[in-house]
Amino acid sequence: MICAKCGEKLTEEMINSGLCYQCGQNICIQKETEIFNEKLKEEKLQKKKLQEKVLKEQIEHFLMTTGYNFEEYKIIKYNKVICAETVIGTGFFSEFSASLSDFFGVEDEGFASKLDEARSSATYKLIRKAINVNANAILGLDFDYALFSKNIIAVIVNGTAVTVEKL
Repeated sequence: MICAKCGEKLTEEMINSGLCYQCGQNICIQKETEIFNEKLKEEKLQKKKLQEKVLKEQIEHFLMTTGYNFEEYKIIKYNKVICAETVIGTGFFSEFSASLSDFFGVEDEGFASKLDEARSSATYKLIRKAINVNANAILGLDFDYALFSKNIIAVIVNGTAVTVEKL
């Protein structure tokens, strides 16, 4: 342990006396501050875990459709038009594999996997944005794709964040 005031390494004798011999800092206050900071850190961690748990539950019950209504649900509020995007590099091996697949006319699993990963990431971001505007569903879900160079792909997803309730 070191002194919070001067940075001096505290010896066992200093700790027992409750005083830093270098600067005169009261070590008991320092110890209390360290304990308080540890408790604060733990509380923040617990709060973050709770927020993640609540978010996970909201995502599990979140509704999405490419259409403009949900059977057996009533739209209470149109919250906001939202958009999210993910830009992902495919990497040399995916690009090489895609070239071979193109040449032989077969499906490329590596490239498809990258697209799926980007689509999932963009969808997750969109759901988080919807939850942030107090929505529990998205209508008119639409995916767009853009190729920025040979190996950089963008997936853009948008929709209308709404609040719905069961009829």
